[in-house]
Amino acid sequence: MVFVYVISMFIVLYFGVVWASYLKFKYNGIGLNFKYKFYMLLFPLFILYMHIRLSLKFFKKDKKKSMVILIYAFTKYPILIGNFIEITKESMAECDVYGNSRLLTLKKKEIHEKERNIRDVLFNIKDIFKHFKANSAYEREVLSGLQF
Repeated sequence: MVFVYVISMFIVLYFGVVWASYLKFKYNGIGLNFKYKFYMLLFPLFILYMHIRLSLKFFKKDKKKSMVILIYAFTKYPILIGNFIEITKESMAECDVYGNSRLLTLKKKEIHEKERNIRDVLFNIKDIFKHFKANSAYEREVLSGLQF
């Protein structure tokens, strides 16, 4: 019985984190359609995966630094969400100015519409995840925020 209670508490806590993340995205003007709302369910797991991978990278060299990186995923989650939103907003602005960016594309519009609107940006979260996986700048940013 206690096991069921503990598991249900973890599930409620996880969905609370997912819901708070979604509301923060919505508050910052990043609208998500149904498909990308599903990806928001996986977002905290993705953050945890990235930090576990980074922690394992430094485990043999410095165990204390490795543990701090792992704890950073839990204690600094709102800051990580803010960084992610900042990258997305920069890509949206770049897309609005230049018509495209590395991470986002504009939806195709009918010819008679002349103005592009930032709300018409298709949010491609998979590409942003790939960017985090391929770009070591994220690792440098996480490591630069650590104080020993």
